[in-house]
Amino acid sequence: MKIYPILTSFLMLIVILSACQSEEDTITEKSQLKALLHQQHWQLIALEATTSDGTITQNWYESLPDCIRDNVFVTLAPGTGEVGEIQAEERTMRCTPDELHFHPHVAGWKLNEARHIFSVELFDVGHRMLYGYELGASYHTENWHLEQLDEKIWQVKVPKVRDGTEYQVLIRFQSLPL
Repeated sequence: MKIYPILTSFLMLIVILSACQSEEDTITEKSQLKALLHQQHWQLIALEATTSDGTITQNWYESLPDCIRDNVFVTLAPGTGEVGEIQAEERTMRCTPDELHFHPHVAGWKLNEARHIFSVELFDVGHRMLYGYELGASYHTENWHLEQLDEKIWQVKVPKVRDGTEYQVLIRFQSLPL
């Protein structure tokens, strides 16, 4: 009979230690996200679209005009690092006058609770900056499924419909030195 109080105390100790560990992990994860997404410069290096059934893969990056390929995206994560915005900078190659001009504020973003999906709200002038073609909706939200985020690579997948075909689009950015 004396084993029950000891067993109960042991189980409570395990629960308390587990709760403390997860809180520290959450704080550390938030700090890491903020460090990786605050005032970082990223350049698009891959835009690969695969049909939802996996039969066709297209390299959308190759078809991007040079004036879009050289753009730099700056992620901002003030506060908690779970919300922020994406801004764009035009680099050395300039678009021709008939190309769509862009506003520096391309998108706002927010991480979900599980921290693996970016809810990205693209603004009407930002579409061409990233995908190279004008999308139908002026303002819309996309869910970017986070696959990798470290000091060098930011990689997401996003479902996209283009010309009536459903794709999973891999978007890969490379970190640039400041």
